[in-house]
Amino acid sequence: MGSPCALGLWRQDGGGEAKTPKDREAWAQACLLRRDVDLFGFPSANELREIALGLPAGRIKGAVLAMLLRGHGDADAQRFVMVEINKKEFPLPDDVRDALRKVLAEPAFLYRSGQKEEALASARKSRTFASRAEIIYILAGAGDTDAAIEIFNLLGSTPPRFGDECFGWFGPFGGLDLSRLGSASAPSHALGAFIDRLPASALFRKVCPSGLNADLFVEYLLAAGRFDEAIARARQERTTPFLLIDALLNIGVTRLRSGDHGAAQALAKEAAAVLPPFDPGDPIVGARSTDSMTDPTPDHPARKQGEREGDTRRRFELIQLLAATGAATEAEALARKQTGALRAVALSAVVAGAAGLRFDDKAPMLSTIDADDL
Repeated sequence: MGSPCALGLWRQDGGGEAKTPKDREAWAQACLLRRDVDLFGFPSANELREIALGLPAGRIKGAVLAMLLRGHGDADAQRFVMVEINKKEFPLPDDVRDALRKVLAEPAFLYRSGQKEEALASARKSRTFASRAEIIYILAGAGDTDAAIEIFNLLGSTPPRFGDECFGWFGPFGGLDLSRLGSASAPSHALGAFIDRLPASALFRKVCPSGLNADLFVEYLLAAGRFDEAIARARQERTTPFLLIDALLNIGVTRLRSGDHGAAQALAKEAAAVLPPFDPGDPIVGARSTDSMTDPTPDHPARKQGEREGDTRRRFELIQLLAATGAATEAEALARKQTGALRAVALSAVVAGAAGLRFDDKAPMLSTIDADDL
């Protein structure tokens, strides 16, 4: 029998239902608060509201309400939480209500409730990177570039955890991840105005004296819908062709979905023209540990890592895109150039593309390939 979490709201092993306050709190902890949302997906606002209404007034319910705010902090979610905070019958504990009010007083929530000046005042007084970053996302996405830059300049007093270098400020590991504002398929043109203004910021010049690295800059240009600029910048990169390939793929898939097969095919063919041969890296010999990769010795020289898994995945996506645009002959020829087990997966990508499978309906994954076959 599968996990009770997969059986439905309040369902338990054996077909029963959690009905007592204690059982429902235990269900919420196991199936919501302790569950890996990255693996199983974040619950919808309606699901969280329904769970909150079915829980007794306590800390578990408060945690679910906080989860609702963090994941779906729109005006409806805020109103729902305020109703729960202000309930006279079966009220939440005082410390839980205080904690929720503190969340609602954060800049992002004030802005979403229409209190812009209060939100900016709160952001100026904030002492955390996260709360300021969240309001920057909102301001930049809304096209309020002046205010977004103002708050960005204040981040010098609340730097991110890995703020010793530019990537720590703008990378996806705790920094200001501007790519969340858009994507090639759903670009945010307001993001372009924000990144145009960044070089004039004193803080930006301090933390990124050489500007954004090529990967981040191309990613942000794609997210802003500046496709020509993204391709032009990617073409300048000399360390790897995969930055250009990735940009061409992102734009090509977008063009395909919009029905412009000709443009998508041209982009796919340009990417195929610069696709390098697969590099498996050096084999792992004997019992040599992975330490030799970073700490080489004369007996154990540094092991060449070879192609990254993400770049290998792009090979298959490129072949699938070629086939999807009608260039089946070119797609099959490129697939047959792949070596070992890669060829079988590449040929399956030809079939997937010609069949019109979506790009999130993946054919055989890399995990199905034995390392010895590469």
